[in-house]
Amino acid sequence: MPGQKPIKSDSWAWFKAELDRLLGSDQAAALWDELTRRRRMESDAKQRKRAAREVAYFEQHLADAKAAGRATARIEACLARWRRIAESSDDPPS
Repeated sequence: MPGQKPIKSDSWAWFKAELDRLLGSDQAAALWDELTRRRRMESDAKQRKRAAREVAYFEQHLADAKAAGRATARIEACLARWRRIAESSDDPPS
């Protein structure tokens, strides 16, 4: 399936092969795509739940780094990423 990461786990490779064998490649591909979509939605929801805590952590880390005169570019990048996640919609994509 284009655009998906390759399967590296022997267990998942076996599962995918069994889906192909039992359902046929077209139905197996559709089921695999749906599984992938749902797992991504779950992962995104977990990140949104965690985002407020991470934003607070990186804001404090940034303030500490600035006060100590340390480089802040990586901290700012992480903070920006977590802010984007925190601001993202909870609505699942259609």
